[in-house]
Amino acid sequence: MTSTNQCLLCHHEVFTEFPELSELKSVTSDCRPWSHGNTILVCSHCGLVQKPIDGQWQQEVAAIYSQYAPYSLSAGREQPVFPGGGSANYSQARSVVILKHLRESVTLPPQGTLLDVGCGNGAFLKAVSHSFPQWQLSGFEQNRLHEEEIMQINGVANFYASLTEINQIFDVIALIHVLEHILQPLSFLTNLREKLNPSGILLIQLPNLAENPFDLVVKDHSSHFTKRTLKWLVEATGFNTITVATDWVTKEISLVATPTAMPIQSTAFESLEVREASQLVKKNSEWLQNLVEHAHEMATTTDQFGIFGTAIAGSWLAGILEEKVKFFVEEDGQKLGKLYLGKPVLALAELPKESVVYIALPTKIAQAIYRRIQPLCPQVKFVLPNQSVNG
Repeated sequence: MTSTNQCLLCHHEVFTEFPELSELKSVTSDCRPWSHGNTILVCSHCGLVQKPIDGQWQQEVAAIYSQYAPYSLSAGREQPVFPGGGSANYSQARSVVILKHLRESVTLPPQGTLLDVGCGNGAFLKAVSHSFPQWQLSGFEQNRLHEEEIMQINGVANFYASLTEINQIFDVIALIHVLEHILQPLSFLTNLREKLNPSGILLIQLPNLAENPFDLVVKDHSSHFTKRTLKWLVEATGFNTITVATDWVTKEISLVATPTAMPIQSTAFESLEVREASQLVKKNSEWLQNLVEHAHEMATTTDQFGIFGTAIAGSWLAGILEEKVKFFVEEDGQKLGKLYLGKPVLALAELPKESVVYIALPTKIAQAIYRRIQPLCPQVKFVLPNQSVNG
Protein backbone atom coordinates (compact mmCIF):
# COMPACT_ATOMS: atom_id res chain seq x y z
CA MET A 1 0.00 0.00 0.00
CA THR A 2 1.35 3.39 -0.96
CA SER A 3 1.82 5.99 1.75
CA THR A 4 -0.68 8.83 1.51
CA ASN A 5 1.99 11.42 2.26
CA GLN A 6 4.50 10.57 -0.49
CA CYS A 7 4.54 11.65 -4.10
CA LEU A 8 3.83 8.73 -6.42
CA LEU A 9 6.72 9.79 -8.67
CA CYS A 10 9.56 11.31 -6.61
CA HIS A 11 8.45 10.22 -3.09
CA HIS A 12 8.72 13.69 -1.60
CA GLU A 13 6.11 14.66 1.00
CA VAL A 14 5.09 18.27 0.37
CA PHE A 15 2.04 19.05 -1.76
CA THR A 16 -0.15 21.89 -2.85
CA GLU A 17 -3.78 20.83 -2.40
CA PHE A 18 -6.74 21.65 -4.66
CA PRO A 19 -9.94 20.43 -2.95
CA GLU A 20 -12.40 22.04 -5.37
CA LEU A 21 -13.19 18.93 -7.43
CA SER A 22 -13.91 16.84 -4.33
CA GLU A 23 -17.26 18.63 -4.23
CA LEU A 24 -18.22 17.29 -7.66
CA LYS A 25 -18.98 13.76 -8.76
CA SER A 26 -16.35 11.83 -10.70
CA VAL A 27 -16.36 9.11 -13.36
CA THR A 28 -14.59 5.79 -13.86
CA SER A 29 -12.21 5.17 -16.73
CA ASP A 30 -14.74 2.73 -18.20
CA CYS A 31 -17.28 5.59 -18.26
CA ARG A 32 -19.48 4.98 -15.21
CA PRO A 33 -20.55 8.03 -13.18
CA TRP A 34 -19.17 7.89 -9.62
CA SER A 35 -20.72 9.35 -6.51
CA HIS A 36 -17.99 11.82 -5.47
CA GLY A 37 -14.67 13.32 -6.45
CA ASN A 38 -11.24 13.79 -4.90
CA THR A 39 -8.88 16.48 -3.76
CA ILE A 40 -6.12 16.98 -6.33
CA LEU A 41 -2.50 17.23 -5.19
CA VAL A 42 0.53 18.75 -6.90
CA CYS A 43 3.93 17.60 -5.68
CA SER A 44 5.91 20.64 -4.55
CA HIS A 45 9.15 18.96 -5.65
CA CYS A 46 8.52 17.41 -9.08
CA GLY A 47 5.13 18.85 -10.05
CA LEU A 48 3.35 15.52 -10.61
CA VAL A 49 -0.41 15.96 -10.38
CA GLN A 50 -1.98 13.15 -8.41
CA LYS A 51 -4.73 12.04 -6.06
CA PRO A 52 -4.28 11.26 -2.37
CA ILE A 53 -4.06 7.50 -2.09
CA ASP A 54 -5.87 6.56 1.09
CA GLY A 55 -7.75 3.43 2.13
CA GLN A 56 -11.10 4.70 0.87
CA TRP A 57 -9.71 5.52 -2.57
CA GLN A 58 -8.11 2.10 -2.85
CA GLN A 59 -11.34 0.34 -1.82
CA GLU A 60 -13.33 2.31 -4.38
CA VAL A 61 -10.85 1.59 -7.15
CA ALA A 62 -10.82 -2.12 -6.27
CA ALA A 63 -14.62 -2.08 -6.63
CA ILE A 64 -14.30 -0.35 -10.03
CA TYR A 65 -11.81 -2.90 -11.32
CA SER A 66 -13.85 -5.86 -10.06
CA GLN A 67 -16.56 -5.10 -12.62
CA TYR A 68 -14.50 -3.24 -15.22
CA ALA A 69 -16.18 -3.25 -18.63
CA PRO A 70 -14.32 -1.27 -21.35
CA TYR A 71 -16.43 -0.07 -24.27
CA SER A 72 -19.57 -1.65 -22.81
CA LEU A 73 -21.97 0.40 -24.93
CA SER A 74 -20.32 -0.82 -28.15
CA ALA A 75 -20.28 -4.47 -27.01
CA GLY A 76 -16.55 -4.31 -26.20
CA ARG A 77 -15.51 -2.83 -29.55
CA GLU A 78 -12.88 -0.13 -29.21
CA GLN A 79 -13.93 3.50 -29.43
CA PRO A 80 -13.10 5.34 -32.65
CA VAL A 81 -10.97 8.46 -32.77
CA PHE A 82 -11.32 11.34 -35.21
CA PRO A 83 -8.00 12.48 -36.69
CA GLY A 84 -7.57 16.21 -36.32
CA GLY A 85 -9.61 16.39 -33.11
CA GLY A 86 -12.95 15.83 -34.75
CA SER A 87 -12.41 18.01 -37.81
CA ALA A 88 -12.35 15.07 -40.20
CA ASN A 89 -15.52 13.31 -41.18
CA TYR A 90 -14.14 9.81 -40.67
CA SER A 91 -12.86 7.76 -37.77
CA GLN A 92 -10.47 4.93 -37.01
CA ALA A 93 -10.03 2.62 -34.04
CA ARG A 94 -7.58 4.17 -31.59
CA SER A 95 -5.29 1.12 -31.56
CA VAL A 96 -4.99 1.23 -35.34
CA VAL A 97 -3.96 4.90 -35.16
CA ILE A 98 -1.42 4.23 -32.40
CA LEU A 99 0.14 1.32 -34.27
CA LYS A 100 0.35 3.36 -37.48
CA HIS A 101 2.32 6.10 -35.72
CA LEU A 102 4.53 3.58 -33.92
CA ARG A 103 5.50 2.03 -37.25
CA GLU A 104 6.40 5.51 -38.53
CA SER A 105 8.60 6.15 -35.45
CA VAL A 106 10.56 2.89 -35.35
CA THR A 107 11.25 -0.07 -37.63
CA LEU A 108 9.32 -3.16 -36.58
CA PRO A 109 10.52 -6.46 -38.10
CA PRO A 110 8.13 -9.05 -39.63
CA GLN A 111 8.60 -11.28 -36.59
CA GLY A 112 8.93 -10.40 -32.91
CA THR A 113 7.37 -10.59 -29.47
CA LEU A 114 5.06 -8.06 -27.85
CA LEU A 115 3.58 -7.70 -24.37
CA ASP A 116 0.47 -5.55 -23.96
CA VAL A 117 0.36 -4.41 -20.34
CA GLY A 118 -3.17 -3.60 -19.21
CA CYS A 119 -4.56 -5.32 -22.28
CA GLY A 120 -8.22 -5.00 -21.24
CA ASN A 121 -10.32 -6.95 -23.70
CA GLY A 122 -7.56 -7.01 -26.33
CA ALA A 123 -8.13 -3.99 -28.58
CA PHE A 124 -4.43 -3.25 -29.14
CA LEU A 125 -3.51 -6.94 -29.41
CA LYS A 126 -6.09 -7.35 -32.16
CA ALA A 127 -4.60 -4.42 -34.09
CA VAL A 128 -1.08 -5.85 -33.79
CA SER A 129 -2.29 -9.33 -34.74
CA HIS A 130 -3.87 -7.95 -37.90
CA SER A 131 -0.80 -5.96 -38.99
CA PHE A 132 1.89 -8.39 -37.76
CA PRO A 133 0.45 -11.90 -38.09
CA GLN A 134 3.85 -13.54 -37.47
CA TRP A 135 4.44 -11.85 -34.12
CA GLN A 136 4.04 -13.77 -30.86
CA LEU A 137 1.78 -11.77 -28.55
CA SER A 138 1.11 -11.77 -24.81
CA GLY A 139 -1.41 -9.94 -22.67
CA PHE A 140 -1.05 -8.72 -19.10
CA GLU A 141 -4.03 -7.72 -16.96
CA GLN A 142 -4.48 -7.68 -13.20
CA ASN A 143 -7.72 -9.65 -13.37
CA ARG A 144 -8.77 -12.52 -15.60
CA LEU A 145 -12.17 -11.16 -16.70
CA HIS A 146 -11.18 -11.16 -20.37
CA GLU A 147 -8.56 -13.95 -20.39
CA GLU A 148 -10.59 -16.28 -22.59
CA GLU A 149 -11.24 -13.51 -25.14
CA ILE A 150 -7.57 -12.52 -25.15
CA MET A 151 -6.36 -16.07 -25.73
CA GLN A 152 -8.61 -16.39 -28.78
CA ILE A 153 -6.82 -13.56 -30.62
CA ASN A 154 -4.59 -14.86 -33.41
CA GLY A 155 -0.96 -14.85 -32.33
CA VAL A 156 -1.58 -14.57 -28.58
CA ALA A 157 0.48 -17.21 -26.78
CA ASN A 158 0.27 -16.10 -23.14
CA PHE A 159 -1.90 -14.28 -20.64
CA TYR A 160 -0.35 -13.01 -17.41
CA ALA A 161 -2.05 -11.64 -14.29
CA SER A 162 1.14 -10.64 -12.42
CA LEU A 163 4.65 -9.55 -13.34
CA THR A 164 6.12 -12.52 -11.49
CA GLU A 165 4.44 -14.89 -13.96
CA ILE A 166 6.30 -13.41 -16.93
CA ASN A 167 9.25 -15.60 -17.87
CA GLN A 168 10.27 -14.24 -21.26
CA ILE A 169 11.85 -11.18 -22.88
CA PHE A 170 9.93 -9.01 -25.35
CA ASP A 171 10.82 -6.87 -28.34
CA VAL A 172 7.97 -4.43 -27.63
CA ILE A 173 6.14 -3.63 -24.40
CA ALA A 174 3.05 -1.46 -24.72
CA LEU A 175 1.19 0.39 -21.98
CA ILE A 176 -1.94 1.95 -23.48
CA HIS A 177 -3.73 3.97 -20.79
CA VAL A 178 -2.06 2.09 -17.94
CA LEU A 179 0.53 4.22 -16.13
CA GLU A 180 -2.07 6.71 -14.90
CA HIS A 181 -3.54 3.82 -12.87
CA ILE A 182 -0.25 2.60 -11.32
CA LEU A 183 0.47 3.59 -7.72
CA GLN A 184 4.23 3.04 -7.94
CA PRO A 185 5.13 3.97 -11.51
CA LEU A 186 8.91 4.15 -10.91
CA SER A 187 9.24 0.59 -9.61
CA PHE A 188 6.65 -0.69 -12.07
CA LEU A 189 8.54 0.60 -15.12
CA THR A 190 11.86 -0.51 -13.64
CA ASN A 191 10.53 -4.06 -13.31
CA LEU A 192 9.10 -3.99 -16.83
CA ARG A 193 12.46 -2.87 -18.22
CA GLU A 194 13.88 -6.24 -17.15
CA LYS A 195 11.32 -7.92 -19.43
CA LEU A 196 12.38 -5.89 -22.49
CA ASN A 197 15.04 -6.77 -25.04
CA PRO A 198 18.05 -4.39 -24.69
CA SER A 199 17.24 -3.09 -28.17
CA GLY A 200 13.48 -3.28 -27.59
CA ILE A 201 10.78 -0.64 -27.71
CA LEU A 202 8.64 0.77 -24.92
CA LEU A 203 5.33 2.34 -26.02
CA ILE A 204 3.27 4.42 -23.62
CA GLN A 205 0.08 6.32 -24.21
CA LEU A 206 -1.98 8.14 -21.58
CA PRO A 207 -4.14 11.25 -21.08
CA ASN A 208 -2.54 14.65 -21.57
CA LEU A 209 -3.54 16.83 -18.63
CA ALA A 210 -2.42 19.94 -20.51
CA GLU A 211 -5.15 19.36 -23.12
CA ASN A 212 -7.77 17.36 -21.23
CA PRO A 213 -9.24 18.82 -18.02
CA PHE A 214 -11.59 15.82 -17.72
CA ASP A 215 -8.62 13.61 -16.77
CA LEU A 216 -8.78 15.13 -13.28
CA VAL A 217 -12.25 13.69 -12.59
CA VAL A 218 -11.46 10.09 -13.54
CA LYS A 219 -11.75 8.27 -10.23
CA ASP A 220 -9.27 5.46 -10.87
CA HIS A 221 -6.51 7.64 -12.35
CA SER A 222 -3.97 8.06 -9.57
CA SER A 223 -1.55 10.24 -11.59
CA HIS A 224 -2.16 12.92 -14.18
CA PHE A 225 0.78 13.42 -16.53
CA THR A 226 2.21 16.16 -18.69
CA LYS A 227 4.89 15.60 -21.32
CA ARG A 228 7.54 16.68 -18.84
CA THR A 229 6.57 14.41 -15.95
CA LEU A 230 6.10 11.39 -18.23
CA LYS A 231 9.47 11.91 -19.89
CA TRP A 232 11.16 12.29 -16.51
CA LEU A 233 9.59 9.06 -15.25
CA VAL A 234 10.62 7.08 -18.32
CA GLU A 235 14.21 8.33 -18.32
CA ALA A 236 14.59 7.87 -14.55
CA THR A 237 13.74 4.18 -14.97
CA GLY A 238 16.39 3.49 -17.58
CA PHE A 239 15.01 4.48 -20.96
CA ASN A 240 16.04 6.88 -23.68
CA THR A 241 13.10 8.76 -25.20
CA ILE A 242 12.82 8.41 -28.96
CA THR A 243 9.71 10.54 -29.33
CA VAL A 244 7.07 12.09 -27.12
CA ALA A 245 4.10 13.38 -29.11
CA THR A 246 0.69 14.90 -28.49
CA ASP A 247 -0.65 14.62 -32.03
CA TRP A 248 -1.02 10.86 -32.46
CA VAL A 249 -4.38 10.87 -30.71
CA THR A 250 -6.03 14.10 -29.60
CA LYS A 251 -5.83 14.81 -25.84
CA GLU A 252 -3.24 12.08 -25.30
CA ILE A 253 0.52 11.79 -24.87
CA SER A 254 2.32 9.09 -26.86
CA LEU A 255 5.89 8.17 -25.92
CA VAL A 256 8.32 5.75 -27.53
CA ALA A 257 11.56 4.82 -25.79
CA THR A 258 14.32 2.23 -25.76
CA PRO A 259 16.41 0.94 -22.82
CA THR A 260 19.68 2.63 -21.91
CA ALA A 261 22.68 1.20 -20.14
CA MET A 262 22.06 3.37 -17.08
CA PRO A 263 19.05 5.35 -15.82
CA ILE A 264 19.27 9.11 -16.09
CA GLN A 265 19.72 10.10 -12.46
CA SER A 266 18.48 13.66 -12.83
CA THR A 267 16.54 14.93 -9.83
CA ALA A 268 16.62 18.58 -10.81
CA PHE A 269 13.22 20.20 -11.04
CA GLU A 270 12.66 23.81 -11.89
CA SER A 271 10.45 25.72 -9.45
CA LEU A 272 8.86 27.39 -12.47
CA GLU A 273 7.72 23.99 -13.77
CA VAL A 274 6.16 23.13 -10.41
CA ARG A 275 4.31 26.45 -10.38
CA GLU A 276 3.11 25.79 -13.91
CA ALA A 277 1.69 22.43 -12.80
CA SER A 278 -0.25 24.11 -10.00
CA GLN A 279 -1.51 26.77 -12.38
CA LEU A 280 -2.63 24.06 -14.81
CA VAL A 281 -4.62 22.26 -12.10
CA LYS A 282 -6.18 25.52 -10.95
CA LYS A 283 -7.13 26.46 -14.51
CA ASN A 284 -8.54 23.01 -15.31
CA SER A 285 -10.48 22.82 -12.04
CA GLU A 286 -12.06 26.22 -12.63
CA TRP A 287 -12.89 25.26 -16.22
CA LEU A 288 -14.66 22.09 -15.07
CA GLN A 289 -16.59 23.93 -12.36
CA ASN A 290 -17.66 26.59 -14.84
CA LEU A 291 -18.69 23.90 -17.32
CA VAL A 292 -20.97 22.26 -14.74
CA GLU A 293 -22.58 25.58 -13.84
CA HIS A 294 -22.99 26.48 -17.52
CA ALA A 295 -24.47 23.09 -18.43
CA HIS A 296 -26.95 23.34 -15.54
CA GLU A 297 -28.00 26.73 -16.85
CA MET A 298 -28.39 25.51 -20.43
CA ALA A 299 -30.41 22.49 -19.30
CA THR A 300 -33.02 24.81 -17.77
CA THR A 301 -33.68 26.45 -21.14
CA THR A 302 -35.30 23.37 -22.71
CA ASP A 303 -37.06 20.10 -21.96
CA GLN A 304 -35.00 18.45 -24.73
CA PHE A 305 -31.45 18.64 -23.39
CA GLY A 306 -28.84 16.18 -24.64
CA ILE A 307 -25.11 15.51 -24.31
CA PHE A 308 -22.79 14.87 -27.24
CA GLY A 309 -20.76 11.72 -26.62
CA THR A 310 -20.92 8.76 -24.26
CA ALA A 311 -17.25 8.55 -23.32
CA ILE A 312 -15.65 9.84 -20.12
CA ALA A 313 -16.58 13.53 -20.44
CA GLY A 314 -20.20 12.97 -21.44
CA SER A 315 -20.69 10.26 -18.82
CA TRP A 316 -19.25 12.51 -16.10
CA LEU A 317 -21.53 15.41 -16.96
CA ALA A 318 -24.55 13.12 -17.24
CA GLY A 319 -23.83 11.79 -13.76
CA ILE A 320 -23.97 15.34 -12.43
CA LEU A 321 -27.01 16.58 -14.36
CA GLU A 322 -28.91 13.29 -13.97
CA GLU A 323 -32.59 13.70 -14.96
CA LYS A 324 -31.95 16.96 -16.80
CA VAL A 325 -30.36 14.85 -19.56
CA LYS A 326 -32.97 13.41 -21.93
CA PHE A 327 -30.69 11.78 -24.54
CA PHE A 328 -27.14 11.31 -25.80
CA VAL A 329 -25.83 12.05 -29.29
CA GLU A 330 -23.33 9.75 -31.02
CA GLU A 331 -21.64 9.44 -34.38
CA ASP A 332 -20.39 5.95 -33.55
CA GLY A 333 -22.84 3.63 -35.28
CA GLN A 334 -22.06 0.84 -32.80
CA LYS A 335 -23.86 2.78 -30.07
CA LEU A 336 -26.93 4.10 -31.86
CA GLY A 337 -30.38 2.88 -30.92
CA LYS A 338 -29.28 1.76 -27.46
CA LEU A 339 -29.94 3.06 -23.97
CA TYR A 340 -27.07 4.59 -22.03
CA LEU A 341 -27.53 5.48 -18.37
CA GLY A 342 -31.22 4.93 -19.07
CA LYS A 343 -31.32 7.51 -21.89
CA PRO A 344 -31.60 6.88 -25.66
CA VAL A 345 -28.52 7.26 -27.86
CA LEU A 346 -29.49 9.21 -30.98
CA ALA A 347 -27.87 9.91 -34.33
CA LEU A 348 -27.59 13.48 -35.57
CA ALA A 349 -30.47 12.91 -37.96
CA GLU A 350 -32.73 11.83 -35.09
CA LEU A 351 -32.34 14.92 -32.88
CA PRO A 352 -35.57 16.63 -31.82
CA LYS A 353 -36.20 20.03 -33.35
CA GLU A 354 -35.13 22.95 -31.18
CA SER A 355 -33.31 20.65 -28.79
CA VAL A 356 -30.14 21.76 -26.99
CA VAL A 357 -27.05 19.55 -27.19
CA TYR A 358 -24.05 20.22 -24.96
CA ILE A 359 -20.66 19.30 -26.46
CA ALA A 360 -18.88 18.33 -23.24
CA LEU A 361 -15.33 18.08 -24.57
CA PRO A 362 -12.13 20.15 -24.31
CA THR A 363 -12.61 23.49 -26.04
CA LYS A 364 -10.57 22.95 -29.21
CA ILE A 365 -12.15 19.57 -29.88
CA ALA A 366 -15.63 20.88 -29.11
CA GLN A 367 -15.10 23.75 -31.54
CA ALA A 368 -13.96 21.40 -34.32
CA ILE A 369 -16.97 19.15 -33.78
CA TYR A 370 -19.32 22.14 -33.67
CA ARG A 371 -18.04 23.43 -37.02
CA ARG A 372 -18.61 20.03 -38.57
CA ILE A 373 -22.04 19.09 -37.22
CA GLN A 374 -23.89 22.42 -36.81
CA PRO A 375 -24.52 22.77 -40.58
CA LEU A 376 -25.95 19.23 -40.59
CA CYS A 377 -28.56 20.04 -37.93
CA PRO A 378 -29.62 23.70 -38.23
CA GLN A 379 -32.73 22.98 -36.13
CA VAL A 380 -30.57 22.05 -33.10
CA LYS A 381 -28.69 24.39 -30.75
CA PHE A 382 -25.24 22.93 -30.12
CA VAL A 383 -23.54 24.51 -27.12
CA LEU A 384 -19.82 24.76 -26.53
CA PRO A 385 -18.33 24.58 -23.02
CA ASN A 386 -18.68 27.82 -21.10
CA GLN A 387 -20.19 29.58 -24.09
CA SER A 388 -22.47 32.54 -23.40
CA VAL A 389 -26.05 31.40 -22.83
CA ASN A 390 -27.12 33.69 -25.66
CA GLY A 391 -24.18 32.75 -27.86
